[in-house]
Amino acid sequence: MATGKAESWFWSEIDAAQNGGAGDLAKLFKMEDVKNPGLMGDHRPSAQSTLLAREIIQNSADAAADLSRTLTGDLPPFEMKFRFESLIGDAKVALLSALSLQGHGEQWSQAEQGFPDHEKARRAIGLPNVDWLEALYDDAPLRILRIDEHGTSGMYGNFEGGTSRLYLALVALGITEKADGSGGSFGYGKAGLIAASAMRVVVAYTRFSERDDDPGITRRLLGMTYWGRHVIGEKQFTGFARFGVRDASTAWPFENEEADQIAALLGMEDRSSGGAEKFGTSFLVIEPTVQPDDLRVAIERNWWPAILGESEIRLHADIEEVSGDGSVTRFTPRPKSNKDLHAFIRGYELADRAHENAKSDEFRKDLGSQWDGDSGLALGWIGLAADTTAGGWSYAHSTSGTADSDDESVSESTEISHASLVALVRGPRMVVEYLPIRTGSPFVRGTVIADPEVDDLLRQTEPKAHDAWQFRGVDEDSAEPRAIKVAETINRKIKDAVREFRKRLRPPVLNPDQIVLPEFQRLFASILNGKGPGPLPPPVGDRDVYISVNPKSAAFQGGKLITTELDVTIKLAESFRMPLATELSDDDEARATIQFAWQFIEGGKASAVRQPLKVNPPEGLGWLPDPALENVFVGPLGRSLVNFHVVTAPYASDWTGRIVVDCTVTAGDGKQNVGNA
Repeated sequence: MATGKAESWFWSEIDAAQNGGAGDLAKLFKMEDVKNPGLMGDHRPSAQSTLLAREIIQNSADAAADLSRTLTGDLPPFEMKFRFESLIGDAKVALLSALSLQGHGEQWSQAEQGFPDHEKARRAIGLPNVDWLEALYDDAPLRILRIDEHGTSGMYGNFEGGTSRLYLALVALGITEKADGSGGSFGYGKAGLIAASAMRVVVAYTRFSERDDDPGITRRLLGMTYWGRHVIGEKQFTGFARFGVRDASTAWPFENEEADQIAALLGMEDRSSGGAEKFGTSFLVIEPTVQPDDLRVAIERNWWPAILGESEIRLHADIEEVSGDGSVTRFTPRPKSNKDLHAFIRGYELADRAHENAKSDEFRKDLGSQWDGDSGLALGWIGLAADTTAGGWSYAHSTSGTADSDDESVSESTEISHASLVALVRGPRMVVEYLPIRTGSPFVRGTVIADPEVDDLLRQTEPKAHDAWQFRGVDEDSAEPRAIKVAETINRKIKDAVREFRKRLRPPVLNPDQIVLPEFQRLFASILNGKGPGPLPPPVGDRDVYISVNPKSAAFQGGKLITTELDVTIKLAESFRMPLATELSDDDEARATIQFAWQFIEGGKASAVRQPLKVNPPEGLGWLPDPALENVFVGPLGRSLVNFHVVTAPYASDWTGRIVVDCTVTAGDGKQNVGNA
């Protein structure tokens, strides 16, 4: 291998004697949308942030698993640190000089002349923008992103022999040397790094343990540029360029002390000495296309199982942004603070282990086995959760329709606000996909944890973006038949589990011939008499409390769902007296506790099925919710009417129901009054 100091980048030229290829590898993911079904479409991170979060951490997670298999001592924690910086002044000049980036401006200027106009040149070469030119020649800050991993094996292997993981990660395409059960291919993993750089420039500096096939080498540093094909004068360039130790035909990585020196000039972490805690890789991304907070959301959404997991290899991720004055702002991923993830995290907890005192709005099921000859392959577990509180997302309106279907997923082109979603998780603990299942309300969410026995089989069915377990149209040269069968069986059992759980949540549908609608009959009779429904009459008898119910409206929520809205007015009855009072007074008040419920009517009798409610108490009158009980309010009740506004969660329109109001007066001769509607 050649030795010496690099003077500039080596831009490879097209050679008909060699296999061809263009350097604009970011186009591998062109026109491939990042899936964001259901609520995941709200506040979604950019495609570049998602791709970077998924691909770079996936490669690092695989390297962390690799280290855990080979290290004999204590395993250092698996950490990923992302640091955004804006370089100005001497710091900017130093990095531009150390990385010889001025040459990229000259390369672009000359390459652009071979195209009809600026935009065609930019698109053909594969650059999202060329704003970085200002940083090369003007006073504009040079934006960089530093990514440091720890607790991994680093990119070991003989570079000249083509077995180096550095070669596979930055240079080769479509070559996989990973262990079974890993996240995916080294070749496509680089797409996340490339797409994250507006200049399409990435530098990697790695430390690893010495290997028999690569004696004496423990550190390497290599820079890569990924542009599209272009012509300058008589020369035709592939768009690939390498930053390293040059010879007549290419540039090789800097090694050992020379790699340490270049890394220091670039401000990269010192990995020149130390033990396993220094193993791993540092990346330098020039002019990042992602933003810190956007990246935080992308990491939370895609890696929360690894962040919250209890396994030996647990991801610790941190994001920092350094401002011009040197102050640091942190954007640490905290999945438990992301309300969009709560149901999926709970589903994971349910799937991971059995829980005592099962709740009616939670569900856990063993997915069983896929028989392979005389033995069965365990498939994994599913955990599901629902939100059946008043106004909860399980009964929220969705534009995707309400009819149940066996369709595999909801089309990405369909605008939906809610869907039943299941997070798919296997070995690396990245969320493969939030799988949408077409259902009406009640919607459910949860997580599937694949059993280790089928981990590698499922990996075989994943496309290059690793965002699905496919079983239709899969090339059997890429996935063995039993892998396809496993993916199909898991998909079917997920839908079965969702269907089973939803049936437990919603009220059963009655036989139409057995349905009695007494309230409808009363209202219809009132309409025929020309009087309208009006408020319900107050209860009779000697009561402490007067309660009146006034139905406001019944609104269809799409399909066969309906919500009922009504006002409940309450006051002390005229017969009520405070203890020891000898005369009535309009100022008399008592402490009262009021509980609201919506009760379904089945065959003319009250059903045990209750529907969630949203109750708004009167403002400014001192009525407060009981923190321990649902739809229970405590406050002062006097001679003047107080009004509570009640709205039911959506329910099947072929059911009828009534409001049940329990009011307990804590001072007075009587103790309780009940009004029904």
